[in-house]
Amino acid sequence: MTASPFANALILTGPTAAGKSALGLDLAERLNAEIIAADSMTLYRGMDIGTAKPSAADRERIPHHLIDVLDPWESASVAWWLEQAGAAVADIERRGKTAMFVGGTPFYLKALLCGLFPSPPADQELRRRLEADAGTGGREALHDRLAAVDPASARRLHPNDVRRVVRALEVWNLTGKPISAWQQQAWWDGETPRFRRGSCLVIDVPGRSYTPGSTVGCKRCSRPAGSRRSAGCGRCRDRCRGRRPRPLGTAKSASSWTGGGRWRTRSPRSSCGRGSSPSGS
Repeated sequence: MTASPFANALILTGPTAAGKSALGLDLAERLNAEIIAADSMTLYRGMDIGTAKPSAADRERIPHHLIDVLDPWESASVAWWLEQAGAAVADIERRGKTAMFVGGTPFYLKALLCGLFPSPPADQELRRRLEADAGTGGREALHDRLAAVDPASARRLHPNDVRRVVRALEVWNLTGKPISAWQQQAWWDGETPRFRRGSCLVIDVPGRSYTPGSTVGCKRCSRPAGSRRSAGCGRCRDRCRGRRPRPLGTAKSASSWTGGGRWRTRSPRSSCGRGSSPSGS
């Protein structure tokens, strides 16, 4: 039985503009922790606009990892990120500190909590052929091919999601097994917890007049107030700024805060239905 490299790490996540970064800094100071960014955009150097990277002062205050580690023309698979995250955790814990993941990229979080299934590496030549088929025969035709061999994935993926449709067909062609079947597996033994129970903290800050599932939101763009898609609307930004919680003066336990937002703990082992693909499917 192999212990997870993340067994003693912490996770702080939540939606955009929920206050993760500010809270993460506060918690890291109090918990003698260093922060590992769980964000697919802050990996890239030079991409500072729109990514909400921590400032130089924040990084001096608390060491951050996996920020500005790639150039924009370099690619990063989730398997690469997970490997780098494991190395960062080992380095942090070797110095007697706690590793804390802060971010909201769903695929990274899913890989952390659920593991990766042992899918085959990318076959670039096969991908090019499948992408060419989508261009000549149409996306619907490519999606129909997936439906014939992997109905579960076809139901989950839209025909316009060509990248994931191609990956699903790629896995089928290379292994003879649907990617949906692979996704029921995880790379760890299923017995050793990947994280301690209660070590994943989700901060959720709904708007005062907005409830999840409501279709009532911004009057200008008709999107739920505070949603990522409404972020480009000036009125939405103004409304959301007024709804963010005040900076916390103390870092309370994850299940006890009941202020302007809501904290809740999530059991890592019960939140995972399946593993993730190393190649981005």
